[in-house]
Parts: sequence; structure tokens; C-alpha cells
Amino acid sequence: MVKLTLLLITACCLAACQETEKTFDRQLAAPAGGRLRIDLDIGSASVIGSGSREVIIHARMRGSDDDLSQLTISTEQDPSGVTVIEHASPWHRWFVPTTARVQFTIEVPRDYPVVVKTTGGSLDLQNLHTSVQATTFGGSTTVRDVMGSVDARTYGGSISVERLNGPATLTASGGAIRISDATGDLDLHTVGGSIWLQKVDGQVNAATTGGSVSAAMLGDHDISLLTFGGGIELTVPATIRASVDARTLGGSVRSDLALSNIVRAGPSSLSGTINGGGHSIRLQTTGGGIQLEPLLRPPVTGSTLQHAVLFEQRDEPIPLSETPGVLETWIDQPSGDPPNLSL
Repeated sequence: MVKLTLLLITACCLAACQETEKTFDRQLAAPAGGRLRIDLDIGSASVIGSGSREVIIHARMRGSDDDLSQLTISTEQDPSGVTVIEHASPWHRWFVPTTARVQFTIEVPRDYPVVVKTTGGSLDLQNLHTSVQATTFGGSTTVRDVMGSVDARTYGGSISVERLNGPATLTASGGAIRISDATGDLDLHTVGGSIWLQKVDGQVNAATTGGSVSAAMLGDHDISLLTFGGGIELTVPATIRASVDARTLGGSVRSDLALSNIVRAGPSSLSGTINGGGHSIRLQTTGGGIQLEPLLRPPVTGSTLQHAVLFEQRDEPIPLSETPGVLETWIDQPSGDPPNLSL
């Protein structure tokens, strides 16, 4: 009798755990002047802009029959736009581990604003010519080929952006931020990874508590890079007009761009102007070195090396004879006091 009971229990468990697949499909007209709202309890979503004036929703669900039975998907259409809601029962969402996995693929008119949130998956948004708001509490966020403002927040992964034309506010609590080929002002914050920027044309305010910062910039803009956990590498056009303030508590400061009007120069700090001054460049780290380079590095010659300013970590002030770049830029100024080379 005991064996029979165990066999029945085992059979029921196997039946409950056997994975099945379900799909959900719906097609709705996109009301003019509206927006797409997506609110998911679990699952990931890909939102793709298209030339159609319809919202096309496809969801693929996998898991046990019991877990899938606890999921509901609904859609709403009104003058404000289209809403997609996926709901899981509180019992399965908070107290019982679920086997359910849900992937949404949603096509939307590319000029339709998008607001998407999920508590348990990743987000992918691409080919949109409008504003985007994306929040996830359980995965990464990817943004590609977007013309419009982006506000993305993730509390469980990284954020990756490619080919953006518009301002962006990106916040990550559990990973890195990577941006490639962007035009527009950027406000970036992460507490769990590094920040990497490539071919960015816009004002940048970036801060991280958990990694290094690397930025290759285009154009003349204000730049602020701050990290408590790594080094800073900044590449800017050689023609930029900027005022530089660079400080580190954990390494050295190096500039391959000629600085004048030196205010402060030492093993761990450098303050001066490039091409007469202009936009603000603020670089601060407590955990590594700082390197400032021209976007197009000229061939390494004797004269080029004279314009390099390198400060190695030392306890005593640096003699002028060892800093030809600083001495040269000061000599170019007919008036003023010699630069103070000690901290």
C-alpha cells in the first residue's frame, strides 16, 4: 500500500512538472496620439518598431500546466493607446518557485511611445522613433536604433545601447552600462559595474561605484566621469576647448593633450585648460589612474612626447626638469606665476 501511494505521488509530480508550451496572439489598431504600455509580472519582452499602424502581440509561454494556469494575459485598447498586462498569481509569484517562462514579442508603430515594465525578465527595444521608458527588476535591458529620449532602469542586470539619437537617463543597480554610437546628452549611474562609452556626441554625466569608466567622445561638451571602484580613460577631439579638473586617490594622472593655464599639477591631480578653455571636463576616482587622450592620436615623435604630461605616484613634488610638458605650457604664457607642482 505504501509503495502504491509513493508511485501515485511520483506520477502526479511528474505530470505537474512536465513542461508544456502555450502561445498568445493578438492584433490591435494603434489609436493615433496614444502609446504602448506593457506591465509584466514575469517574463521578458522584445519591442520592435515597424511601419504598420497596428500593435501585434505574440507571447510564448513554457512551464508546467499548473504554473501556466496561474498566468493571465490581457490587452486593453482605448484613446490613450494599447495596454498589455501579464499577471501571475501572488502565491506563485512570491512564495512558490515557478517553472513558467514567458517571452513577449511585440511590434508597434515606430513613432508610438513605449512604457514597459517587468519584474522578472530582460527587455529589448529596437527600431523606434519615439520616447522609451523601460524598467526591469530581474534582467538586462538592450536599446538599439532609437531616435528619441530613453529612460531605462534595471535592478538586476546591465544596460546596453547602440545607435541612439536622443537624450538618455540610464540607471543600473546590478551591472555595467555600455553605449556605442550615440548623439544626445547622457545621465548614467550604476552601482554594480563599469561604464563604457564609444562614439558619443553629447554632454555626459556618468558615475559608478563598482568599476572603471572608459569614454571616447565626439564634439565639444561638458563631461563628468566619477568612479569609486576603478580607473578612468577619456578620449576627446584634439580640437576641444575645455577646462580640466582630474583627481585620483588611487593612481596617477596622465594627459596626452597639451594643457595650459596650469592651476594644479601633481602625482594624483591635474587642473588646467585645453585650447584656451571652455567646456568642463571633471574626472574623479578613488580606485585607479586617470588617462586623457586625443581622439586621433598623432604619430609619436619627440615633439609629441614633450606635450605628454605624466605624473607618477610620488611623495615629494616633481622637479620642473622632469615635466617638460608643464614647463612648456607655462612658458607659452608671458605672465602669471609658475605652476605649483606639489599637491
